[in-house]
Amino acid sequence: MDLAPERAVDVALYWQQWKLDSPSLAAVAEAVGRAAGRALGR
Repeated sequence: MDLAPERAVDVALYWQQWKLDSPSLAAVAEAVGRAAGRALGR
């Protein structure tokens, strides 16, 4: 239930992979970062 639809709440989200050294995961992280930047207009 949205109690205040006219108000936005910013929530910081973090992608963590610091203990996993994987080229595949690095590629996914890069793709997620690029897509998020485009979606957020950055």
